[in-house]
Amino acid sequence: MKLQQALDYCVLVDNTELGTAWLAAELDTLFSNNSTFYCLSPMKNLGIAAAQNLALEHIYQNFSDRDYVVFFDQDSQVPLSLPRQLAQAFDRLNHFEPVAAVGPNLLDTQKSFIYPQMKWSVCGMFRRFAPDLQQTEQKVAALISSGMLSKVARLKQVGEFDAGLFIDYVDIDWSLKAQSLGLSLYVIPKLSMIHSIGIKSTRVLGRNLSLHSPQRRYYMLRNSIIMLKKHYVTRRLGLSFIYRTLIHHLIIITLEPGRAKQLHALIKGLKDGIKYKS
Repeated sequence: MKLQQALDYCVLVDNTELGTAWLAAELDTLFSNNSTFYCLSPMKNLGIAAAQNLALEHIYQNFSDRDYVVFFDQDSQVPLSLPRQLAQAFDRLNHFEPVAAVGPNLLDTQKSFIYPQMKWSVCGMFRRFAPDLQQTEQKVAALISSGMLSKVARLKQVGEFDAGLFIDYVDIDWSLKAQSLGLSLYVIPKLSMIHSIGIKSTRVLGRNLSLHSPQRRYYMLRNSIIMLKKHYVTRRLGLSFIYRTLIHHLIIITLEPGRAKQLHALIKGLKDGIKYKS
């Protein structure tokens, strides 16, 4: 719990499928004399979006619109100075234009690469790019939620994360919704955080492709189709999500073992995405 040293208040959502009331009880005992920690244990896996919404509901009830909120996953390693530096960057940028959120440069040390960020191309599509470490900030089209900092007022303005997505595309969906309201997103390249994405990765045609379980593949494909149905997602962008996810999925089926499970996840994801109604 070293992160407590960098924050005024921590909300932990124990988002596991098994009953883990013991963890909440143990943490409550451990921090019984500390009013800066709160544990939420819904006793099941709600998905990342619903877990974030649950934490935000608690924050909204206890903090003002002026307070900062920063999100972290369990597989992130956070420098203690990062929250303060992100808050400073948010205020500086928000002085010139309305900003939804800022985030750090992400490093995956296990796979030895800097995770690419996304920006808009001239034709309104996502294009991946390596952050320029010499830049103070760079505008992006979407932020990964781990390491993302915003203010309570901005989070209320954009609205909750889409719990129906469960896991994949949650941060992209929120980012697009924020931009539809005229808000900007920035990565701060000089601020870095170690974050692990996927089980492992493989290199194909000069690009690192993250490898995931068939269940994650299911959500990736299903949710890419759901994104096409969002009113703030252009048809071209939505179709590009589906196309890229399909290609990625087909490459993994070709290269990785367990092809039958991967193929089943692909077919089920297609069917459920088409049938999904928000």
